[in-house]
Amino acid sequence: MPAVVDREEKAREICQKAYEVFTTEGIEKFSLNQFIALMGISKGQFYHYFKTKEELIFAAISEKSEWFLKEIKENLKGAKTLIEKLRILFVFYVGEKEEMVRFRGILFDTFHLYIYSKELKAREFNAKTYEWMDRELEAILKEEIARGHLREEVLEWVEIIPSSVDGIYLRSIMTDGYDLKKALEDLFVKIEKIFGVEEKRGD
Repeated sequence: MPAVVDREEKAREICQKAYEVFTTEGIEKFSLNQFIALMGISKGQFYHYFKTKEELIFAAISEKSEWFLKEIKENLKGAKTLIEKLRILFVFYVGEKEEMVRFRGILFDTFHLYIYSKELKAREFNAKTYEWMDRELEAILKEEIARGHLREEVLEWVEIIPSSVDGIYLRSIMTDGYDLKKALEDLFVKIEKIFGVEEKRGD
């Protein structure tokens, strides 16, 4: 009698292995046929879990993103100032840990897929990521309001801030020599100034 395979568990296993291959070989060199052989499954079995190569890519990135989002949420608990919280929330863009750098490289390689894709999973991933970011940023601002550090009006910036960060990121992609980390840090400092945050650095 053949072993019963849990569909979600097997799909997760395929995603995790695919992500490993992405980080070592890159998206462009990724061969679906070679990957299927590596997994020791048939094409029919693969297509039982993922309809296309692109769907696998989106699923693998989405699963890894969930892990990073949980880590970001946990790190936010220890942050004290608004600028510290902004740095943590947008660590995707400038994080220097090796795992984050690799993840950002994969996102960069697949950026065009997310911009133009009609894949439902890709669009769902985009929507969920921005919803999560807006929700966390709103919680950060509300916490600062409750502490008396900000005014209620700053909640109008919940969608503006991520959009500004995205704009800076896009510019860094299209412009040689653009210092993304410095540009984001300058943005966060300006946001504090606009919001009227008065803090003693180093406290």
